[in-house]
Amino acid sequence: MTQPVDPKLAFAAFDARDRSCDGRFVGAVRTTGIYCKPSCPARRPLRKNVTFYWTPAEARAAGYRACKRCKPDESAQVIHWAVADSALGSMLLAASDKGICRLAFDEDGSGLPRHFPRARLEQGGEALTPLIKGALAAVADPRNMPDLPLDLSGTPFQQAVWQELQLIPPGETRTYAQIAAAVGKPRAVRAAGTANGANRVAVLIPCHRVVGSDGTLRGYAHGTERKRILLEKEGAL
Repeated sequence: MTQPVDPKLAFAAFDARDRSCDGRFVGAVRTTGIYCKPSCPARRPLRKNVTFYWTPAEARAAGYRACKRCKPDESAQVIHWAVADSALGSMLLAASDKGICRLAFDEDGSGLPRHFPRARLEQGGEALTPLIKGALAAVADPRNMPDLPLDLSGTPFQQAVWQELQLIPPGETRTYAQIAAAVGKPRAVRAAGTANGANRVAVLIPCHRVVGSDGTLRGYAHGTERKRILLEKEGAL
């Protein structure tokens, strides 16, 4: 027989809007007749008015309906992450079941909820092993990047910019103006720079290959020294 949800622990997570508990149980509010994810931003009800269920199906069977704000019937995306030592220092890699969704340096998992607020984050996992191996190889030799699956989420303009970045051959660079023109928005130079900076997957989406119009190494989220090293490895400097 399935053990009931511990109401004390569940309400603590529910009251704290703990995103890591999304997909693990739902909270049903008797006064409203709806059930929510633990992370639902709606106003917190009194403890005495909340009943917890393992699944949305159990809540529906008890007569509750799904919250339209947090949409608890939508299963939470699971993202696995790990940190490894790379040729450019400590490297964080996170991946969904679709592919790598973040590659960054000098980070631990504490910042991931900011990037993926609706996901359930889990450290480690066997599926990460080949992705980490491939990413480490790419960092060590960006001229010969392995073909790794990516899971990119962004606006249509950002997606267009990131796709264009992947078309820049190793050993070559582009300016922000050239990227803007390549995606059909020649006047959106500043927006192209912003989209470049919004790239969550360093190296594999080679935003380091974009330089200023005068050839200088403009800002890089992971430090201009890393940008210089990557370009030197590619023979672009």
